[in-house]
This record gives sequence, structure tokens and C-alpha cells, in this order.
Amino acid sequence: AAAAPPATPPATTPPPATTPPAIAAVVPKPPPATPVALPPAPPPATPKVDTTQPTVKDTGGPASIAALIDGMAGPAAAAGGYRLQLSAERSEDAAKATWARLQKSNADVLGSLRMQAARADLKDKGIWYRVQAGPLDEKAARDACARLKPRGVECILLPPSR
Repeated sequence: AAAAPPATPPATTPPPATTPPAIAAVVPKPPPATPVALPPAPPPATPKVDTTQPTVKDTGGPASIAALIDGMAGPAAAAGGYRLQLSAERSEDAAKATWARLQKSNADVLGSLRMQAARADLKDKGIWYRVQAGPLDEKAARDACARLKPRGVECILLPPSR
């Protein structure tokens, strides 16, 4: 009998070669842009403003002590007319600077007063500018001098001119 041909094993195909998938560079994907609410900006800083009223105004023109005195004769007489003489200086600028310094350091006494300067020609001693404050009534003038003298501020009480 004829022998059956040997059975050939079924052809097997080798499994396909598996290669690992290519490794892609991992780049994180940016998150979607979302609007961010920022806090409101603070208001700009307001500079501190000195609210005290100047006592000597620069009008831009050539101000003279004589013009200052002429402009103050009326109010001084109406308010009693007493003045405090605080200093005598060799120039108008020095008189103004002295007044500003004295008024600032003695604001409780001189703060509400105006500078009244008097030009004095002392002949051989030269021209001097007397720093005077006023106007005041007699009692207020005496009280002001009494408060200034212990502070080392010279103070001469000047009665109203007649």
C-alpha cells in the first residue's frame, strides 16, 4: 500500500519582526491662553502739598521794600498797627530769608502775621532792612514778644506810627 505522503506541516510564516515605534521627542503642549485678570493699578502717588500761605509774594517785577511798606500802611492801622521788629539785615533778600526762617520756626506766634519791612538809611552805617511782623493790637503784640524772647528771638514792640 502506498504510504501516504508524510504530511507536511503547514507552512508557518514567522511573525513579522516587530520594531518599537519611533520615540518622538516629547514636547509639552502649551495650555490654551486664558486671559488673566490683573488687579487694578494703584492711583499715582499724590505729592504732599504745603498748604501754608506764603507771606512774601514775588510779583515778578522789581519789588522794593518801600512798595511793601506802602501796601501795608492801611491794614496795619486798621488792626491796631503794632508791629514786632525781629531783625535788621543788610539786604532785602536777607530780610526775606530771615522772615521765612523765623516764621517757620515760630509758626505758633508768627504764622498768621505778614512781613513788614522798613528800609533804614543809617548814613555812615549804611542801609539796613528791618524785619517787622504785624499788624497786631497792643495786647497781642506784647504777648507775642513775651513768647519769642525766651526762644532767643529779639523782639522790639513798635507802636503804630502817627
